[in-house]
Amino acid sequence: SVELAERIVSLINNDVSDKEGNDINPIKSLIHAKLDKRHRGFDHGVFVPMLAINAPQNIPIVTVSLANDHDTSAHIALGQALAPLRNDGVLIIGSGLGFHNLGAFFGGGGVSAEEVKKRAQEFDDGLEILLRETSEKKTSMVEKWRSTLPWSQFCHPTAEHLMPLFVVLGTVLGTGSGYDTEVCLEYMERISFDMMGIPTSHYIFD
Repeated sequence: SVELAERIVSLINNDVSDKEGNDINPIKSLIHAKLDKRHRGFDHGVFVPMLAINAPQNIPIVTVSLANDHDTSAHIALGQALAPLRNDGVLIIGSGLGFHNLGAFFGGGGVSAEEVKKRAQEFDDGLEILLRETSEKKTSMVEKWRSTLPWSQFCHPTAEHLMPLFVVLGTVLGTGSGYDTEVCLEYMERISFDMMGIPTSHYIFD
């Protein structure tokens, strides 16, 4: 949907003012968006979740790229900017993974399978606590996930597979979402599963 894509670009780039006329767009100083109208196929970050939910072929899908630097605060702010879309029936999917160490997936790195499971579970449990304890005024807690969560470097040698979660988190922290942040986080649903024998989780904010 070109129309939806254009609105997303507008939400990210445009001025958003409060009653006093102050610009309160959280993402504007961190990311500049542009619309890429070239025809592209969907990568696995799109077609895998669409296959999993058996999505109808005629629904409009807009993909939004991550920032190259994988800055956590920027991706939370991206979600905050996109928060008004939730009121318009737009489903925002953060397509990533709670654990993404390819060496551990395939038995490399000199770490036993049981130790990999232990580290992944500790990271996964810590991540849920971190998400539930955040708020619009305490995003700094999440921004420090690298230093506060156990085994963060092992579970995510690079951060791109965790950033989509922080974008979706930002949508319930955004002032334009119309949602009560505390209620959303209280009723946040964690769906745990094993992927190739390694524990991880999905999260639903509703």
